[in-house]
Amino acid sequence: MHVIFSTKSAVQVRSHTQSSLTAVIQTQQTVLAAVGEDAELSCQLLETKDVLQVAWQKSSNDVETNVATYNKYFGQRVNDGFTDKVKFKYIGLQNCSIVIRNVTYEDEAFYHCLFNTYPEGSFIGKPCHQVYVQMPSFQALTTL
Repeated sequence: MHVIFSTKSAVQVRSHTQSSLTAVIQTQQTVLAAVGEDAELSCQLLETKDVLQVAWQKSSNDVETNVATYNKYFGQRVNDGFTDKVKFKYIGLQNCSIVIRNVTYEDEAFYHCLFNTYPEGSFIGKPCHQVYVQMPSFQALTTL
């Protein structure tokens, strides 16, 4: 059983507050993980911006849920409901990654990062990651 990551790609996104601004965010588009394995998600803002906070959200069944944030002034925080499931692997305002531990079918969803900047607003890598959960493979043992 292995966690398989797709090749990285750069996605050009628009700021939420000013439609003329764009930034490039590099992510893995698809993350495959077997049940029980860990899945790493990362986002990198390729242009230098004054980032105040990086936020991670999960989107499943048209519901957006805040997972975790890293703030310039207040540090890292994993939100309630994810504290036993998600941890930060790399913390930075231009490059940030999280790990979803011990994946289950409930973790299968779209995940995206938001780079909250001043004064431009939020740059969203969306859709950044889609996590697919696979059944673990078993080898049959035979005895003679």
